[in-house]
Amino acid sequence: MGTAVLSADEIVDRRLREAMDCVAEIRTTLHCLDAPDLAVRIPDIAKLIAAGEAAKLEGVRLADALHVGDLTGARSTADWIADVTGEKPGRARRDVDLAARLDDLDQVGEALAGGSISKTQADVLAGATGATSDEQHDLLDLAGSSSVGELEQAVKQFQIDRDQPAPTVAPGLRFQHHPSGVTLDAILDPISADTVITAVGAAADQLSFDKGSALAERHAAGLVAVARYFLNHADTGLHRHNRPHVTVEIPIATIETRCGTATLASGTVIDAAIALAWACDADITRLITGPVSEPLDVGRRTRLISKAIWTALAHDDGHCRWPGCTSPLWSTQAHHVIWWGAPSNGETKLENLVLLCWHHHHLVHRDSSWQLTLDPKTRALTVAYDGRLVDVTHPPGRRTAPAPAPAPTTENPDARPDPRGVLPSLNDLADLDRQHTLFVTA
Repeated sequence: MGTAVLSADEIVDRRLREAMDCVAEIRTTLHCLDAPDLAVRIPDIAKLIAAGEAAKLEGVRLADALHVGDLTGARSTADWIADVTGEKPGRARRDVDLAARLDDLDQVGEALAGGSISKTQADVLAGATGATSDEQHDLLDLAGSSSVGELEQAVKQFQIDRDQPAPTVAPGLRFQHHPSGVTLDAILDPISADTVITAVGAAADQLSFDKGSALAERHAAGLVAVARYFLNHADTGLHRHNRPHVTVEIPIATIETRCGTATLASGTVIDAAIALAWACDADITRLITGPVSEPLDVGRRTRLISKAIWTALAHDDGHCRWPGCTSPLWSTQAHHVIWWGAPSNGETKLENLVLLCWHHHHLVHRDSSWQLTLDPKTRALTVAYDGRLVDVTHPPGRRTAPAPAPAPTTENPDARPDPRGVLPSLNDLADLDRQHTLFVTA
């Protein structure tokens, strides 16, 4: 009885199914290993993954050469790969590029297939365009004993020594929306990337975080801080926060009841707490709608927090007033202690405003158990949770005005007192200016 001859497709299909079965068996058997065994087997699994990546990249290279994407009408091989594998388009494009570069670096490709280097290391080594066999051998030796960062520097030196032009980076930034948030995928040239990294790190360093906060969490907050800072100051200078750039549609019922949802211009739905926190200090465009939400009238945009009030608020508070928080001025928002919407109808004036950082501002709006009370004269802020006193903070910029100096005594009862002795202090004049100028509500 003759042996059936399998086609290439049938061989690949059989081996893939066998490989999947092997991986499944390994995964379930790992639970039986102890710590020393795992210390050995995890690197072995990484080698298996590297070999799989090498096979995938070889398939990607062939698919690109044969224009496989044309079979489905895809715009490019990368778009086709992203569609059939579930990868992001940017990552798929990088795979197509890496597959092409490894085709000219046979030793690097073989090292990846053998599991002696990772895909990340192969991507770095692929920058050594035109490397000879000996040069590839030397770089692979370095990869086995150096960090990825050190390997990147070695490849960069290789490029400089051979007067190779720096690879052109096509900058790109993609936003992928998910039900629970948005994923950012960015590609930047080294200088631009270093600029962003430095700015994000500097911003994060000035924000307050809970002890033990992850670096990724701090960097995410720093990135948002940089963006907010630009929006706040792009067209109004550095002395006034302004928020005309983000549009939030808030139903009147949400404002009145302080619960429900609101909608961003992108269509993303957010909860009432976040929307109302933004509404505390924002440009409001009045949109009156009928029963089926058709636009009937668009009113004039009015500013809730005037520049004069913001200046006084910034002077008094200086940073977030939450107990123990010192997040800087540029990271804060003006919060109405007595809610400005119905039914509270709190006023927009200094006696009802306090600076809170974004975290604590959203916390107050999200959890009604937090209670804030502001002394209208001293602006001392009392923070309590469910009736339990947490702490009282005082505005660092507010100083008690000294009592006016008494008129000098004189032996001549008809002598007029020195007017300089009864003039109000500069602090008194500042308070007087606030009373007559800063509390005017447009």
